[in-house]
Amino acid sequence: MEQRSRKRVRVDAFLFLAHQLVLWLTDRGFRHDATDVYIDQDDALRMVWNSEGRNIEIVFPFLSEQPPYLYYSDPDRFDVISDAPPLQILAYLEWVYGGIHPSAIQ
Repeated sequence: MEQRSRKRVRVDAFLFLAHQLVLWLTDRGFRHDATDVYIDQDDALRMVWNSEGRNIEIVFPFLSEQPPYLYYSDPDRFDVISDAPPLQILAYLEWVYGGIHPSAIQ
């Protein structure tokens, strides 16, 4: 009998956090579908939005000890933000779709 290798998938904590964030964003009127959602080589869940050269990626690490983080980029800048609160995530998502860069309004 052939053994299949199985990729480990932890469906509790990181999917729960992602689900809670999507519900919170929807409750606040954010209506853009993610451009991509995938599990990376480290088994982290990645949700990606991009528009006109602006990108945001929210990463939910596989290990629950590691908090989610946000990566953003455009042709002029990029950065990683650890422990971004939901309002900051929403501000970056609005920036992707034509809003003001969050650093300009902080």
